[in-house]
Amino acid sequence: MYKSSITYKIPKDKLGLSAELDYIATPGIYLLFGKDAREKFVYVGEAEDVYKRLSQHTPDKDNYLWDEALVFVSSKKGDLDKARIKYLENRLYDLIAAHKNYLLKNRNEPSNSVLSAATEETLENIILDIKQITEVLGYKLFTTENNPKRIKANLPTNSSQTAIPKKVTEPLTKLKQARYIFYLKEKGVNAKCIVDTNGDYIVTVGSVISKEVTKSLPDKLKKMRKTAVKQGKIKANRLTEDISFKSASTAAKFVVGYSINGRKAWKDGNGRELGEVLA
Repeated sequence: MYKSSITYKIPKDKLGLSAELDYIATPGIYLLFGKDAREKFVYVGEAEDVYKRLSQHTPDKDNYLWDEALVFVSSKKGDLDKARIKYLENRLYDLIAAHKNYLLKNRNEPSNSVLSAATEETLENIILDIKQITEVLGYKLFTTENNPKRIKANLPTNSSQTAIPKKVTEPLTKLKQARYIFYLKEKGVNAKCIVDTNGDYIVTVGSVISKEVTKSLPDKLKKMRKTAVKQGKIKANRLTEDISFKSASTAAKFVVGYSINGRKAWKDGNGRELGEVLA
């Protein structure tokens, strides 16, 4: 996340006390957690004054009662403007919906923002940090049976037991050094790929892949595409969940539908080829 990023864990019964927290009344995003009829739920939100917005979430208005909130804000003015928090809200909603571990209480899918590739790259790093923080705090929003990995970060071991508003500020430097984000854009294709800490190439949810495939696409990938469609992982040529690959070229071929060199096709936010960045 930004060096100025701050995370708060706020129990519902301590919301009044949280008014005294630094930067709680500034722009940010938040996650509300609760349990409804034995089913875990989450609400994804954004606000230009997070504390004010949290105070507006009442049972009478929402028809549910949340137990805890995770809040992500910044101590630096301008880091999280309206466009950025809308982007983060939309991405988190899509990722949570894809993993289906929690019932989403949002009545509508949040709208997205059009941002530069460089800004998106920065925000995708924030998304990755949010994934790790929620995991450490005990919220399994982004894990599935097929992807049971548990990522540990250098956070306080008692974070998930916090009874009062808690600020999580431990750096994730080692994880950041191993992360890269690349893009592949051409006619009918608009995909994003994250190289994670394990060296896997993850084409992210929301990526648009080619509608057609050519003879040059390996049969294995043709079959993989068909299977993904049947499983609902691809709808209207758009990924509904992350799909992981072991090489940049395999990921690129899957996306464009023909044989291609992924080390040249994937480019970072500055237009540099993946092969150059990872050399």
